[in-house]
Amino acid sequence: MILEKWKMLKLVNADVSLNSAARRIMIFLLDRENSKTKALFPSHQRIAADSNLHERSVRRGLHSLIDNGYLEVLEKGTPGHSTRYKIIMTKQSSKVD
Repeated sequence: MILEKWKMLKLVNADVSLNSAARRIMIFLLDRENSKTKALFPSHQRIAADSNLHERSVRRGLHSLIDNGYLEVLEKGTPGHSTRYKIIMTKQSSKVD
């Protein structure tokens, strides 16, 4: 699992279509993902605090990761409930080895 996350991080860092906020966010998301359940539902505020980014930068970074196929929204959040995400690890198998 750690090797998969490392490869994913290399892939994200090499992708010139991603902004720097997206790269920082992916580091955070890979660290926060539950290794057994793959659960991932941090709030924008939590991501901003942990990655030292403004909340607007977090939203742009998340959209960049989603638009480039690195992240999928499983369930849209509502006030008081965070959005559930899934890191798409299959993207890496075709590009990095």
